[in-house]
Amino acid sequence: MCFHETVIQTAWRVGKDGLEAGTNLVPDSVPRPIARIGVAVLTLTLSLYVLKSLLSTAFFVLLTRIQHQLNTH
Repeated sequence: MCFHETVIQTAWRVGKDGLEAGTNLVPDSVPRPIARIGVAVLTLTLSLYVLKSLLSTAFFVLLTRIQHQLNTH
């Protein structure tokens, strides 16, 4: 088994465990499949928001540095 396959399997296992842990926080009155879908959607939404914020910040810093270098030459 290759290293990247092990990493992918570990990430998948951790994701499933996290989804199950999040589902357990939802009250029992909510059906489990609905709770899993809700937790998955919430997690995906938050993950994409954080990724967007990180990329936005990285591009801002990069473009600011490029602009600074162009202005100094």
